Amino acid sequence: MALTLTLTTKVLKSQASAAGDQVYQGGEVHDGQKQVATFGMIMETINTVTNVQGMDTSLVTLQLFFPVSQHGHGGGGGGGGGGHNRGQAPETIVLMGSNEFDGGPNQPQPRQTDRAIGSVAAASPQFAQHIGKQFTLQGTKLTIA
Repeated sequence: MALTLTLTTKVLKSQASAAGDQVYQGGEVHDGQKQVATFGMIMETINTVTNVQGMDTSLVTLQLFFPVSQHGHGGGGGGGGGGHNRGQAPETIVLMGSNEFDGGPNQPQPRQTDRAIGSVAAASPQFAQHIGKQFTLQGTKLTIA
């Protein structure tokens, strides 16, 4: 069964690196109208590697962070009402692949990804069944199938 989520960007920054450019993108992950996680994505270009032969691509690492709820994982011991249970790492899915930037190589920085493809490279136990599955990110829609 496919996992389909919507990414809402809250942070978009870029900087030059020793080999090209790095773009940092992050924000909220929604399942329908409900926010279920946050995300961080790093896109890295390498001059004369990711911008040759008509490509306008980068190496993409996208990580989804699903907070461990105080309810539903037994415990939490009162205090602080809902949300993340301090001291417990969030559940996570790590996706790796490549992208096509929106608007072509001569657009001002930072550039957002138009489309990314790849696979699930790692996941915490709750999401381990997704390891090896393919993903597509088209605009704001992320599908893991």
